[in-house]
Amino acid sequence: MDGGPVRRSANHYIPILKARLGEFYALDHIRQEMAPNFTPLIEFVPTGDELDDDGEPISDRVTATVRKTAERLAKNWPEPTDVIIDLHALPSINGYYPVAEVIDQFFTEDRTQVIPTCRPGDATDDRLMDRLRLSLSNFETRATCIRLSDEDLDERDEPISTTLDRLLEKLDISADHVDLILDFGAVNETTASFAARIARLIILDLPHLDEWRSLTLAAGGFPSNLDDVSPETLTEVPRWELTTWRNVRDRLRGRSRVPTFGDYAVAYPGQLAPVPFAPAPQIRYTAAEGWLVLKGRKNNRRGNNQFLDICHAIAQHAEFTPELSWGDERIADNAQYANQDPAPQAAKPGNAMVWRAIGTSHHIAHVVNRLSTAGEP
Repeated sequence: MDGGPVRRSANHYIPILKARLGEFYALDHIRQEMAPNFTPLIEFVPTGDELDDDGEPISDRVTATVRKTAERLAKNWPEPTDVIIDLHALPSINGYYPVAEVIDQFFTEDRTQVIPTCRPGDATDDRLMDRLRLSLSNFETRATCIRLSDEDLDERDEPISTTLDRLLEKLDISADHVDLILDFGAVNETTASFAARIARLIILDLPHLDEWRSLTLAAGGFPSNLDDVSPETLTEVPRWELTTWRNVRDRLRGRSRVPTFGDYAVAYPGQLAPVPFAPAPQIRYTAAEGWLVLKGRKNNRRGNNQFLDICHAIAQHAEFTPELSWGDERIADNAQYANQDPAPQAAKPGNAMVWRAIGTSHHIAHVVNRLSTAGEP
């Protein structure tokens, strides 16, 4: 067995990002000095055309989605640092193990450490375990991520220690090679405290507690839509995943290993159906206690140029950080063209993809910066 990897810092951050253009664009603009302080978990997501009318997977479309996503990942995450991938959202095809193929592809290209995500059910697929062991053997450090969802954590037919030890045995690795993620998915005002209580119980019951390469508590508090946000009104949306994490930290500090922080950035955790129309210009700007959300109107004659006015409003806020990230710089640039009609040719209001990239870019930089300076996200 290879030598163990270095244990990640207590302030290391794992954002869970959908493999979409906006998130990739944000990663492409991450400043080099920030890259070692976080490890993105990229969820490969279906485009919606991978199934036939009977709900059966169409092989060539599934493979095309995998190939295109891997190409985008290679293009937009050039840093020679870890990246975690999770392909469980894609339709499964017997005998096809795309996660291993993506690992092999990146090893051939630049030896970047691509870390596969396993879930408890994977342990029953011996061929998958064999393929993963073979692919990981090419790397000096055979790192793996084990992701436990709220379903895995809530109702179990066996102790969590049995589940985890089975996966470790099947993968032929030890806990110090594993990024273990306790993922509670979407949380809100009603469920945040309950998730924290379950998380504390799970952590206290974990095997090899002090050996895991990293132990992350992940959740997402951003709502599924912004229907409750009035247009042209700056609204603060609570970061319930932060509330959950703080609750766990405060109760475990001094008693047990405290998990590091993970979240879903400025996105709702669930896989949502594609929106059939372009959304109104909007921004999701992460602040210390919540997200500052501001959106325009769908039928406003200024169209996407409303984003210039939105940027100006954010730039005037006390928590705006103009030089923190590429996203912040874009906001500052756009703010200078606010309320100009028509907008100057130099203005670049962008589109929905760019707006998501700007919010994601700022969010990652904000969390990394807060963890390094304040010890919390």
